[in-house]
Amino acid sequence: MDRGGSEITAKRAQPSTGGEDHLSALHDDALLLILLRLDSTPAAAHTSVLSRRWRRVWALLPDIRFHLAPGADGHCIRQVLEAPEAPELNRIHVTNEGAGFGSAAAWLPAAVRRLSGVLVYHNNVVDPADEDQLGDSIQLPCFEDAAKIELNLGFLRLALPPRGIFFGLTNLSLVRVRFDSPRNLGRVVSWPRCPCLRELSVHDCWGMQDLSFFSNSLQQMELKQVHGLRRLTIFTPALLILRVDFSFLDDDPSEPIADIVAPQLMYLVWRDVYDPGYVRLGKLEQLQRLSTYHFFVYGHQYQRDMNDRCLRLLQQFQVLHTLDLTLVYAKDIGDSQYLMGDIAMLPQIKSLSLSIINEAHDFGASSFHLLRMCTGLKFLFLTVFTDINLESTCPSGCICDQATSCKTEDLVLNHLEDVVVGNLQGAEYEVTFVKQLFKWATVLKRMCITFTSKISESKVKWFRQAIAGSSRPKTRVESFIYHGARKRSMYLLEPAGQGNRVVTQELC
Repeated sequence: MDRGGSEITAKRAQPSTGGEDHLSALHDDALLLILLRLDSTPAAAHTSVLSRRWRRVWALLPDIRFHLAPGADGHCIRQVLEAPEAPELNRIHVTNEGAGFGSAAAWLPAAVRRLSGVLVYHNNVVDPADEDQLGDSIQLPCFEDAAKIELNLGFLRLALPPRGIFFGLTNLSLVRVRFDSPRNLGRVVSWPRCPCLRELSVHDCWGMQDLSFFSNSLQQMELKQVHGLRRLTIFTPALLILRVDFSFLDDDPSEPIADIVAPQLMYLVWRDVYDPGYVRLGKLEQLQRLSTYHFFVYGHQYQRDMNDRCLRLLQQFQVLHTLDLTLVYAKDIGDSQYLMGDIAMLPQIKSLSLSIINEAHDFGASSFHLLRMCTGLKFLFLTVFTDINLESTCPSGCICDQATSCKTEDLVLNHLEDVVVGNLQGAEYEVTFVKQLFKWATVLKRMCITFTSKISESKVKWFRQAIAGSSRPKTRVESFIYHGARKRSMYLLEPAGQGNRVVTQELC
Protein backbone atom coordinates (compact mmCIF):
# COMPACT_ATOMS: atom_id res chain seq x y z
CA MET A 1 0.00 0.00 0.00
CA ASP A 2 1.54 3.32 -0.96
CA ARG A 3 1.10 6.54 0.99
CA GLY A 4 -1.92 7.47 -1.07
CA GLY A 5 -3.72 4.38 0.15
CA SER A 6 -3.56 2.14 -2.95
CA GLU A 7 -3.68 -1.57 -2.21
CA ILE A 8 -0.67 -3.86 -2.21
CA THR A 9 -1.13 -7.40 -3.29
CA ALA A 10 0.80 -9.36 -0.71
CA LYS A 11 0.42 -12.63 1.10
CA ARG A 12 -0.97 -11.97 4.55
CA ALA A 13 0.75 -13.56 7.50
CA GLN A 14 -1.07 -15.32 10.30
CA PRO A 15 -0.99 -13.43 13.63
CA SER A 16 1.48 -14.66 16.20
CA THR A 17 -0.07 -16.79 18.93
CA GLY A 18 2.37 -15.98 21.71
CA GLY A 19 5.05 -13.71 23.05
CA GLU A 20 5.14 -9.93 23.22
CA ASP A 21 6.12 -9.21 19.58
CA HIS A 22 2.89 -7.42 18.67
CA LEU A 23 4.44 -5.69 15.63
CA SER A 24 5.27 -8.97 13.96
CA ALA A 25 1.65 -10.01 14.40
CA LEU A 26 0.54 -7.27 12.05
CA HIS A 27 -0.40 -8.01 8.46
CA ASP A 28 2.12 -7.34 5.70
CA ASP A 29 0.40 -4.19 4.52
CA ALA A 30 0.66 -2.64 7.99
CA LEU A 31 4.32 -3.57 8.28
CA LEU A 32 4.99 -2.07 4.86
CA LEU A 33 3.47 1.22 5.96
CA ILE A 34 5.96 1.25 8.85
CA LEU A 35 8.93 0.47 6.59
CA LEU A 36 7.94 3.15 4.09
CA ARG A 37 8.62 5.75 6.77
CA LEU A 38 12.27 4.77 7.02
CA ASP A 39 14.70 6.95 5.06
CA SER A 40 16.08 4.27 2.74
CA THR A 41 15.60 0.73 1.51
CA PRO A 42 18.80 -0.53 3.25
CA ALA A 43 17.37 0.75 6.54
CA ALA A 44 14.20 -1.21 5.85
CA ALA A 45 16.27 -4.32 5.05
CA HIS A 46 18.05 -4.05 8.39
CA THR A 47 14.74 -4.70 10.14
CA SER A 48 15.12 -8.33 9.11
CA VAL A 49 17.28 -8.85 12.21
CA LEU A 50 14.24 -8.22 14.42
CA SER A 51 12.67 -11.59 13.78
CA ARG A 52 12.16 -14.26 11.15
CA ARG A 53 8.76 -12.68 10.47
CA TRP A 54 10.41 -9.48 9.15
CA ARG A 55 13.00 -11.10 6.87
CA ARG A 56 10.95 -11.07 3.69
CA VAL A 57 8.66 -8.07 4.31
CA TRP A 58 11.05 -5.32 3.24
CA ALA A 59 11.41 -6.92 -0.22
CA LEU A 60 7.68 -6.24 -0.79
CA LEU A 61 8.10 -2.46 -0.56
CA PRO A 62 6.45 -0.61 -3.47
CA ASP A 63 8.98 2.26 -3.13
CA ILE A 64 12.75 1.85 -2.98
CA ARG A 65 15.21 4.57 -1.93
CA PHE A 66 18.99 4.39 -1.96
CA HIS A 67 21.56 7.02 -0.95
CA LEU A 68 24.89 5.74 -2.23
CA ALA A 69 28.15 6.95 -0.71
CA PRO A 70 31.07 8.11 -2.92
CA GLY A 71 32.64 5.18 -4.70
CA ALA A 72 29.67 2.85 -4.19
CA ASP A 73 28.39 0.99 -7.24
CA GLY A 74 24.81 0.18 -8.04
CA HIS A 75 24.90 -3.60 -7.68
CA CYS A 76 23.09 -3.50 -4.34
CA ILE A 77 20.19 -1.76 -6.06
CA ARG A 78 20.14 -4.36 -8.82
CA GLN A 79 19.94 -7.16 -6.26
CA VAL A 80 16.85 -5.57 -4.72
CA LEU A 81 15.25 -5.04 -8.12
CA GLU A 82 15.86 -8.67 -9.09
CA ALA A 83 14.43 -10.15 -5.87
CA PRO A 84 11.97 -12.93 -6.87
CA GLU A 85 9.14 -11.74 -4.59
CA ALA A 86 9.54 -8.06 -5.57
CA PRO A 87 6.28 -6.34 -6.53
CA GLU A 88 5.65 -3.69 -9.15
CA LEU A 89 7.26 -0.43 -8.01
CA ASN A 90 5.55 2.92 -7.59
CA ARG A 91 8.83 4.79 -7.11
CA ILE A 92 12.58 4.33 -7.46
CA HIS A 93 14.64 7.13 -5.88
CA VAL A 94 18.44 6.90 -6.03
CA THR A 95 21.04 9.51 -5.11
CA ASN A 96 24.78 9.17 -5.71
CA GLU A 97 27.70 11.25 -4.54
CA GLY A 98 29.94 11.90 -7.52
CA ALA A 99 29.33 8.57 -9.26
CA GLY A 100 30.55 7.52 -12.71
CA PHE A 101 28.33 6.18 -15.45
CA GLY A 102 28.76 2.58 -14.26
CA SER A 103 26.77 3.07 -11.07
CA ALA A 104 23.52 3.77 -12.89
CA ALA A 105 24.30 1.29 -15.63
CA ALA A 106 24.36 -1.49 -13.02
CA TRP A 107 20.70 -1.17 -12.07
CA LEU A 108 18.79 0.76 -14.77
CA PRO A 109 18.09 -2.31 -16.98
CA ALA A 110 16.60 -4.16 -14.00
CA ALA A 111 14.46 -1.12 -13.10
CA VAL A 112 12.66 -1.26 -16.45
CA ARG A 113 11.01 -4.56 -15.54
CA ARG A 114 9.74 -3.32 -12.18
CA LEU A 115 8.80 0.36 -12.47
CA SER A 116 5.28 1.59 -13.14
CA GLY A 117 5.53 4.99 -11.45
CA VAL A 118 8.33 7.49 -10.80
CA LEU A 119 12.08 7.24 -11.43
CA VAL A 120 14.33 9.81 -9.72
CA TYR A 121 18.11 9.61 -10.08
CA HIS A 122 20.39 12.40 -8.76
CA ASN A 123 24.16 12.30 -9.12
CA ASN A 124 25.36 15.04 -6.79
CA VAL A 125 28.53 16.68 -8.10
CA VAL A 126 29.90 20.01 -6.90
CA ASP A 127 32.49 20.51 -9.66
CA PRO A 128 31.65 18.92 -13.03
CA ALA A 129 34.37 16.84 -14.60
CA ASP A 130 36.13 17.75 -17.83
CA GLU A 131 34.36 16.32 -20.85
CA ASP A 132 37.35 14.12 -21.72
CA GLN A 133 37.11 12.45 -18.28
CA LEU A 134 33.43 11.59 -18.34
CA GLY A 135 33.74 8.07 -19.70
CA ASP A 136 30.98 6.21 -21.51
CA SER A 137 27.35 7.26 -21.67
CA ILE A 138 24.57 6.15 -19.36
CA GLN A 139 22.19 4.16 -21.53
CA LEU A 140 18.62 5.07 -20.64
CA PRO A 141 16.31 2.13 -21.35
CA CYS A 142 12.80 2.65 -22.64
CA PHE A 143 10.57 2.71 -19.55
CA GLU A 144 7.25 1.78 -21.10
CA ASP A 145 5.25 2.05 -17.87
CA ALA A 146 6.99 4.91 -16.05
CA ALA A 147 4.86 7.98 -15.36
CA LYS A 148 7.71 10.36 -14.46
CA ILE A 149 11.47 10.35 -15.07
CA GLU A 150 13.72 12.86 -13.31
CA LEU A 151 17.46 12.64 -14.02
CA ASN A 152 20.18 14.89 -12.61
CA LEU A 153 23.37 13.30 -13.88
CA GLY A 154 26.06 15.69 -12.65
CA PHE A 155 27.06 16.30 -16.32
CA LEU A 156 27.55 12.64 -17.20
CA ARG A 157 26.74 11.68 -20.78
CA LEU A 158 23.29 10.31 -21.55
CA ALA A 159 22.33 8.07 -24.45
CA LEU A 160 18.59 8.02 -25.12
CA PRO A 161 16.93 4.82 -26.38
CA PRO A 162 16.84 4.64 -30.20
CA ARG A 163 13.52 2.79 -30.21
CA GLY A 164 10.59 1.92 -27.97
CA ILE A 165 7.52 3.79 -26.74
CA PHE A 166 7.16 5.47 -23.34
CA PHE A 167 3.45 4.67 -23.13
CA GLY A 168 2.81 6.07 -19.63
CA LEU A 169 5.35 8.92 -19.44
CA THR A 170 3.73 12.25 -18.52
CA ASN A 171 6.70 14.13 -17.02
CA LEU A 172 10.35 14.19 -18.13
CA SER A 173 13.01 16.29 -16.36
CA LEU A 174 16.66 16.31 -17.44
CA VAL A 175 19.16 18.34 -15.41
CA ARG A 176 22.96 18.64 -15.79
CA VAL A 177 23.08 16.18 -18.67
CA ARG A 178 25.50 15.89 -21.59
CA PHE A 179 23.61 14.46 -24.53
CA ASP A 180 25.59 12.05 -26.69
CA SER A 181 23.65 13.17 -29.78
CA PRO A 182 22.65 16.76 -30.68
CA ARG A 183 19.18 15.77 -31.97
CA ASN A 184 18.01 12.60 -30.21
CA LEU A 185 15.88 14.22 -27.52
CA GLY A 186 13.43 15.60 -30.07
CA ARG A 187 13.03 12.15 -31.62
CA VAL A 188 12.28 10.58 -28.24
CA VAL A 189 9.73 13.13 -26.95
CA SER A 190 7.88 13.38 -30.26
CA TRP A 191 4.64 11.57 -30.95
CA PRO A 192 4.20 8.61 -31.08
CA ARG A 193 7.15 7.66 -28.82
CA CYS A 194 5.80 9.77 -25.91
CA PRO A 195 2.05 9.83 -26.57
CA CYS A 196 1.08 11.10 -23.08
CA LEU A 197 3.93 13.51 -22.27
CA ARG A 198 2.58 16.65 -20.55
CA GLU A 199 5.67 18.29 -19.01
CA LEU A 200 9.20 18.54 -20.39
CA SER A 201 12.02 20.27 -18.51
CA VAL A 202 15.66 20.57 -19.64
CA HIS A 203 18.01 22.54 -17.33
CA ASP A 204 21.74 23.25 -17.49
CA CYS A 205 22.52 20.73 -20.21
CA TRP A 206 25.13 20.39 -22.95
CA GLY A 207 25.38 18.71 -26.33
CA MET A 208 21.90 19.43 -27.72
CA GLN A 209 22.11 21.74 -30.72
CA ASP A 210 18.73 20.98 -32.26
CA LEU A 211 15.46 20.31 -30.47
CA SER A 212 12.76 19.62 -33.04
CA PHE A 213 9.63 17.66 -32.22
CA PHE A 214 5.87 17.29 -32.52
CA SER A 215 3.60 16.55 -29.57
CA ASN A 216 -0.18 16.54 -29.27
CA SER A 217 -0.08 16.10 -25.50
CA LEU A 218 2.64 18.47 -24.21
CA GLN A 219 1.26 21.22 -21.96
CA GLN A 220 4.34 22.68 -20.25
CA MET A 221 7.93 23.03 -21.46
CA GLU A 222 11.02 24.60 -19.86
CA LEU A 223 14.42 25.10 -21.46
CA LYS A 224 16.88 26.75 -19.11
CA GLN A 225 20.58 27.13 -19.88
CA VAL A 226 20.63 24.58 -22.66
CA HIS A 227 24.19 25.42 -23.69
CA GLY A 228 24.83 25.47 -27.43
CA LEU A 229 21.21 25.21 -28.54
CA ARG A 230 20.99 26.49 -32.12
CA ARG A 231 17.54 25.50 -33.31
CA LEU A 232 14.20 25.03 -31.61
CA THR A 233 11.37 23.77 -33.79
CA ILE A 234 8.22 22.62 -32.05
CA PHE A 235 4.63 21.93 -33.07
CA THR A 236 2.61 21.61 -29.86
CA PRO A 237 -1.14 22.23 -30.26
CA ALA A 238 -1.86 21.69 -26.53
CA LEU A 239 1.07 23.67 -25.07
CA LEU A 240 -0.01 26.15 -22.37
CA ILE A 241 3.31 27.23 -20.79
CA LEU A 242 6.66 27.75 -22.54
CA ARG A 243 9.80 28.97 -20.80
CA VAL A 244 13.11 29.63 -22.58
CA ASP A 245 15.95 31.02 -20.42
CA PHE A 246 19.52 31.82 -21.49
CA SER A 247 19.83 29.00 -24.02
CA PHE A 248 20.57 30.75 -27.34
CA LEU A 249 23.92 32.18 -26.30
CA ASP A 250 25.23 32.79 -29.81
CA ASP A 251 23.11 35.28 -31.74
CA ASP A 252 23.29 34.14 -35.39
CA PRO A 253 20.79 35.94 -37.68
CA SER A 254 21.80 33.94 -40.77
CA GLU A 255 19.12 31.30 -40.17
CA PRO A 256 15.97 30.92 -38.03
CA ILE A 257 16.77 29.95 -34.46
CA ALA A 258 13.21 29.13 -33.41
CA ASP A 259 9.98 28.12 -35.12
CA ILE A 260 7.19 27.59 -32.61
CA VAL A 261 3.59 26.61 -33.30
CA ALA A 262 1.63 26.67 -30.04
CA PRO A 263 -1.82 28.18 -30.71
CA GLN A 264 -3.13 27.51 -27.16
CA LEU A 265 -0.14 29.04 -25.36
CA MET A 266 -1.22 31.13 -22.36
CA TYR A 267 2.08 31.89 -20.58
CA LEU A 268 5.36 32.68 -22.34
CA VAL A 269 8.66 33.26 -20.56
CA TRP A 270 11.29 34.32 -23.10
CA ARG A 271 14.47 35.49 -21.37
CA ASP A 272 16.78 35.01 -24.28
CA VAL A 273 17.89 36.60 -27.54
CA TYR A 274 14.95 37.70 -29.62
CA ASP A 275 14.53 39.03 -33.13
CA PRO A 276 11.26 38.44 -35.05
CA GLY A 277 13.36 37.78 -38.15
CA TYR A 278 14.70 34.48 -36.84
CA VAL A 279 12.62 33.72 -33.75
CA ARG A 280 9.15 32.98 -35.06
CA LEU A 281 6.56 32.47 -32.34
CA GLY A 282 3.55 32.04 -34.59
CA LYS A 283 0.08 33.27 -33.68
CA LEU A 284 -0.35 33.46 -29.92
CA GLU A 285 -3.95 34.58 -29.77
CA GLN A 286 -4.60 32.92 -26.40
CA LEU A 287 -1.54 34.38 -24.65
CA GLN A 288 -2.41 35.88 -21.26
CA ARG A 289 0.97 36.35 -19.59
CA LEU A 290 4.41 37.38 -20.87
CA SER A 291 7.76 37.45 -19.07
CA THR A 292 10.68 39.12 -20.86
CA TYR A 293 14.44 39.53 -20.71
CA HIS A 294 15.57 42.07 -18.09
CA PHE A 295 15.92 45.78 -18.89
CA PHE A 296 18.85 47.98 -17.77
CA VAL A 297 17.61 51.30 -16.37
CA TYR A 298 21.02 52.97 -16.79
CA GLY A 299 23.86 52.02 -19.09
CA HIS A 300 25.81 52.56 -22.28
CA GLN A 301 25.50 51.13 -25.79
CA TYR A 302 26.13 47.56 -24.63
CA GLN A 303 23.22 47.73 -22.15
CA ARG A 304 21.04 49.39 -24.81
CA ASP A 305 21.74 46.51 -27.19
CA MET A 306 20.80 44.06 -24.44
CA ASN A 307 17.59 46.00 -23.79
CA ASP A 308 16.57 45.49 -27.41
CA ARG A 309 15.86 41.84 -26.58
CA CYS A 310 13.12 42.98 -24.24
CA LEU A 311 11.79 45.80 -26.45
CA ARG A 312 11.49 43.70 -29.62
CA LEU A 313 9.42 41.10 -27.81
CA LEU A 314 7.14 43.68 -26.17
CA GLN A 315 6.38 45.17 -29.57
CA GLN A 316 4.80 41.91 -30.72
CA PHE A 317 1.85 42.17 -28.32
CA GLN A 318 -0.92 44.73 -27.96
CA VAL A 319 -3.13 43.19 -25.26
CA LEU A 320 -2.17 40.90 -22.35
CA HIS A 321 -3.57 40.18 -18.93
CA THR A 322 -0.22 40.05 -17.07
CA LEU A 323 3.23 41.38 -17.89
CA ASP A 324 6.37 40.41 -15.95
CA LEU A 325 9.22 42.92 -16.23
CA THR A 326 12.62 43.06 -14.52
CA LEU A 327 14.49 46.37 -14.16
CA VAL A 328 18.22 46.23 -13.40
CA TYR A 329 20.21 48.94 -11.63
CA ALA A 330 23.99 48.56 -11.69
CA LYS A 331 25.85 49.63 -8.57
CA ASP A 332 27.87 52.35 -10.32
CA ILE A 333 25.74 54.39 -12.72
CA GLY A 334 27.65 57.66 -12.44
CA ASP A 335 28.33 58.33 -16.14
CA SER A 336 25.55 56.16 -17.58
CA GLN A 337 22.61 57.17 -19.72
CA TYR A 338 19.03 56.90 -18.50
CA LEU A 339 17.52 54.28 -20.83
CA MET A 340 13.88 54.09 -19.72
CA GLY A 341 12.91 56.46 -22.52
CA ASP A 342 13.50 53.61 -24.97
CA ILE A 343 10.31 52.00 -23.66
CA ALA A 344 7.81 54.05 -25.62
CA MET A 345 4.80 51.76 -25.17
CA LEU A 346 3.61 48.67 -23.34
CA PRO A 347 0.84 46.21 -24.14
CA GLN A 348 -2.54 46.97 -22.63
CA ILE A 349 -2.48 45.01 -19.34
CA LYS A 350 -4.48 44.49 -16.15
CA SER A 351 -1.65 43.10 -13.99
CA LEU A 352 2.01 44.15 -13.78
CA SER A 353 4.62 42.08 -11.94
CA LEU A 354 7.67 44.31 -11.64
CA SER A 355 10.98 43.00 -10.24
CA ILE A 356 13.71 45.52 -9.45
CA ILE A 357 17.30 44.31 -9.08
CA ASN A 358 18.64 47.28 -7.18
CA GLU A 359 21.79 48.58 -5.51
CA ALA A 360 20.23 51.18 -3.20
CA HIS A 361 19.16 53.48 -6.04
CA ASP A 362 15.87 55.38 -6.16
CA PHE A 363 13.60 53.35 -8.43
CA GLY A 364 10.68 55.76 -8.34
CA ALA A 365 11.30 57.39 -11.73
CA SER A 366 11.66 54.13 -13.65
CA SER A 367 8.55 52.67 -12.04
CA PHE A 368 6.61 55.84 -12.76
CA HIS A 369 7.68 55.67 -16.41
CA LEU A 370 6.06 52.25 -16.72
CA LEU A 371 2.95 53.02 -14.68
CA ARG A 372 1.97 56.03 -16.77
CA MET A 373 1.66 53.63 -19.74
CA CYS A 374 -0.57 51.27 -17.69
CA THR A 375 -3.55 53.43 -16.77
CA GLY A 376 -5.90 50.44 -16.98
CA LEU A 377 -3.86 48.52 -14.40
CA LYS A 378 -5.82 46.64 -11.74
CA PHE A 379 -3.06 44.69 -9.92
CA LEU A 380 0.54 45.71 -9.21
CA PHE A 381 3.19 43.42 -7.71
CA LEU A 382 6.56 45.13 -7.14
CA THR A 383 9.48 43.26 -5.59
CA VAL A 384 12.93 44.68 -4.82
CA PHE A 385 16.03 42.46 -4.84
CA THR A 386 19.33 43.69 -3.42
CA ASP A 387 22.52 42.16 -2.01
CA ILE A 388 23.74 45.24 -0.15
CA ASN A 389 23.45 45.68 3.61
CA LEU A 390 20.69 47.89 4.90
CA GLU A 391 22.90 50.82 5.83
CA SER A 392 24.37 51.27 2.34
CA THR A 393 23.11 54.11 0.15
CA CYS A 394 23.97 55.36 -3.29
CA PRO A 395 26.47 58.27 -3.47
CA SER A 396 25.32 61.82 -2.78
CA GLY A 397 24.23 63.54 -5.97
CA CYS A 398 23.69 60.18 -7.76
CA ILE A 399 21.92 60.53 -11.10
CA CYS A 400 19.13 58.21 -9.86
CA ASP A 401 17.83 61.19 -7.84
CA GLN A 402 17.84 63.55 -10.82
CA ALA A 403 14.89 61.91 -12.55
CA THR A 404 12.16 63.52 -10.44
CA SER A 405 9.14 63.08 -12.70
CA CYS A 406 7.41 60.69 -10.26
CA LYS A 407 7.55 63.40 -7.56
CA THR A 408 6.25 66.27 -9.64
CA GLU A 409 3.89 64.89 -12.30
CA ASP A 410 0.35 63.75 -11.65
CA LEU A 411 -0.77 60.24 -12.52
CA VAL A 412 -4.25 58.77 -12.23
CA LEU A 413 -4.54 55.00 -11.87
CA ASN A 414 -8.29 54.85 -11.43
CA HIS A 415 -8.53 51.06 -11.93
CA LEU A 416 -5.74 49.99 -9.56
CA GLU A 417 -7.29 48.06 -6.65
CA ASP A 418 -4.57 45.80 -5.25
CA VAL A 419 -0.86 46.57 -4.69
CA VAL A 420 1.83 44.32 -3.21
CA VAL A 421 5.23 45.92 -2.61
CA GLY A 422 7.79 43.38 -1.43
CA ASN A 423 11.21 43.02 0.18
CA LEU A 424 11.63 46.68 1.12
CA GLN A 425 14.55 47.79 3.30
CA GLY A 426 12.98 50.94 4.72
CA ALA A 427 14.74 53.58 2.59
CA GLU A 428 13.34 57.09 2.28
CA TYR A 429 12.85 56.77 -1.48
CA GLU A 430 10.71 53.67 -0.79
CA VAL A 431 8.52 55.73 1.55
CA THR A 432 8.18 58.41 -1.14
CA PHE A 433 7.18 55.86 -3.76
CA VAL A 434 4.57 54.18 -1.53
CA LYS A 435 3.04 57.54 -0.66
CA GLN A 436 2.87 58.40 -4.35
CA LEU A 437 1.07 55.11 -5.04
CA PHE A 438 -1.58 56.08 -2.47
CA LYS A 439 -1.99 59.37 -4.31
CA TRP A 440 -2.15 57.91 -7.82
CA ALA A 441 -4.46 54.94 -7.08
CA THR A 442 -7.82 56.61 -6.50
CA VAL A 443 -9.79 53.38 -5.89
CA LEU A 444 -7.13 51.35 -4.07
CA LYS A 445 -8.64 48.65 -1.84
CA ARG A 446 -5.50 46.99 -0.45
CA MET A 447 -1.84 47.86 -0.04
CA CYS A 448 0.39 45.02 1.19
CA ILE A 449 4.00 45.84 2.14
CA THR A 450 6.61 43.22 3.04
CA PHE A 451 10.08 44.00 4.37
CA THR A 452 13.38 42.22 3.99
CA SER A 453 14.09 39.79 6.81
CA LYS A 454 17.16 41.85 7.84
CA ILE A 455 15.18 44.96 8.72
CA SER A 456 14.76 46.02 12.36
CA GLU A 457 11.41 46.38 14.08
CA SER A 458 12.21 50.05 14.78
CA LYS A 459 12.71 50.74 11.07
CA VAL A 460 9.39 49.11 10.24
CA LYS A 461 7.75 51.30 12.87
CA TRP A 462 9.37 54.38 11.32
CA PHE A 463 8.20 53.36 7.87
CA ARG A 464 4.62 52.85 9.03
CA GLN A 465 4.60 56.22 10.76
CA ALA A 466 6.01 57.88 7.64
CA ILE A 467 3.17 56.62 5.44
CA ALA A 468 0.46 57.09 8.07
CA GLY A 469 -2.23 59.42 6.82
CA SER A 470 -1.34 58.91 3.14
CA SER A 471 -3.85 56.16 2.46
CA ARG A 472 -7.49 56.70 1.59
CA PRO A 473 -10.22 55.81 4.11
CA LYS A 474 -11.30 52.63 2.28
CA THR A 475 -7.80 51.28 1.73
CA ARG A 476 -6.65 48.35 3.85
CA VAL A 477 -2.90 48.59 4.54
CA GLU A 478 -0.97 45.50 5.63
CA SER A 479 2.73 45.16 6.32
CA PHE A 480 4.76 42.07 7.16
CA ILE A 481 8.10 41.00 8.53
CA TYR A 482 8.94 37.34 8.00
CA HIS A 483 10.66 35.37 10.76
CA GLY A 484 11.76 32.24 8.93
CA ALA A 485 9.71 30.08 6.61
CA ARG A 486 6.64 29.53 8.80
CA LYS A 487 6.22 32.63 10.93
CA ARG A 488 5.62 36.31 10.27
CA SER A 489 4.50 39.43 12.10
CA MET A 490 1.63 41.29 10.48
CA TYR A 491 0.99 44.97 11.11
CA LEU A 492 -2.43 46.35 10.22
CA LEU A 493 -2.36 50.10 9.67
CA GLU A 494 -5.73 51.61 10.43
CA PRO A 495 -7.24 53.58 7.49
CA ALA A 496 -6.98 56.95 9.19
CA GLY A 497 -3.48 56.20 10.48
CA GLN A 498 -4.39 56.53 14.17
CA GLY A 499 -3.01 53.20 15.27
CA ASN A 500 -1.69 49.74 14.44
CA ARG A 501 -2.44 46.20 15.43
CA VAL A 502 0.29 43.56 15.49
CA VAL A 503 -0.57 39.93 14.78
CA THR A 504 1.94 37.06 14.69
CA GLN A 505 0.88 34.32 12.30
CA GLU A 506 1.96 30.77 11.71
CA LEU A 507 2.14 30.12 7.96
CA CYS A 508 0.93 26.87 6.41
